[in-house]
Amino acid sequence: MEHEQLDQLARGVAGGISRRGLVRALAGAAAGSVLVAAGAGAAGAARKRHNQGKRRCKAPRTRCGKGKHAQCCSSGQICDNGACVTDGRTVTLTWNPWVNPMAPDDHGFCYPTVSVTGFAPGTYEGFASSIEVTVVVGADGTGSGSNSGTIIANNGSPYVATVDGVSSSEARTNCWAT
Repeated sequence: MEHEQLDQLARGVAGGISRRGLVRALAGAAAGSVLVAAGAGAAGAARKRHNQGKRRCKAPRTRCGKGKHAQCCSSGQICDNGACVTDGRTVTLTWNPWVNPMAPDDHGFCYPTVSVTGFAPGTYEGFASSIEVTVVVGADGTGSGSNSGTIIANNGSPYVATVDGVSSSEARTNCWAT
């Protein structure tokens, strides 16, 4: 009786597939699902092993250190030999009068000077608004740089300078010659 019910079920579901064909199809589907599940488990385990010990930091925080002992530095901190420390670096922006050689009494334009303290010795690229400025820092951690080749109208607008991720406070273009 059981074989007859299986034959009727097979004919009704498969429309002419034999009992043997239905059994093969069901066995193949079962084996396939086991292999897929095993593969997904292995891939998940490999991914977990690969990411093990890696701490991710959400912006604006930055990763500091290696392996499972890494930490996330907050805004205003820098990574120093694997430890987050307060960033004591400062950037200052000042505006200087640009003298037009054709009209020496015209003081309608300024050029920026960017000064830094607390930086490691070296050369840094920075910006005063959109004006690129190269800052050279000496052994004492201080330095400055100007760009008199690019000028801005002396109209009292506020601008900010940024060097190596550290920003100045706003400085207005107010550079009337004295």
